[in-house]
Amino acid sequence: MSPGLLIGLMSLTVFMLTHLIVNLDFPPVLWLRGKVVGGWREPTMRETYHASFPTGQLDEHTLTNIPDLGMFTLNDGEINVWDSRSKRVPFFFGELMSCPWCVGAWVALAVTAGTVFTVGVPAPVLVWFTTWALGSLLTSRDWV
Repeated sequence: MSPGLLIGLMSLTVFMLTHLIVNLDFPPVLWLRGKVVGGWREPTMRETYHASFPTGQLDEHTLTNIPDLGMFTLNDGEINVWDSRSKRVPFFFGELMSCPWCVGAWVALAVTAGTVFTVGVPAPVLVWFTTWALGSLLTSRDWV
């Protein structure tokens, strides 16, 4: 396999794994991210269209009757859900997990190490930096 194709595939792998950790609403990852990062977030599709979710105009009184959403608030007609961060997780770790560039560095290191031990790559440190840059650059874009 050519080195350019290998670096391209590794960069796409870093992008997908970083996007999964930082942005996606996949339930196990969302739960873990809520425990590590915490704070306000937009509700998921399941939370928004929950069977017991009120229909019609939303106001402060209807929000008190929504089960299974935890703490929430109404901002300009939109609902935001509060995830309480675990007290065992240091604050800096939550900050690192919410940053696509920070998570991308560790994911790129793991992908590069896995590729070095299975396929082998020339100049693994350069490959690590390249896959980190390309994968994190894609993840940090709004259109992704």
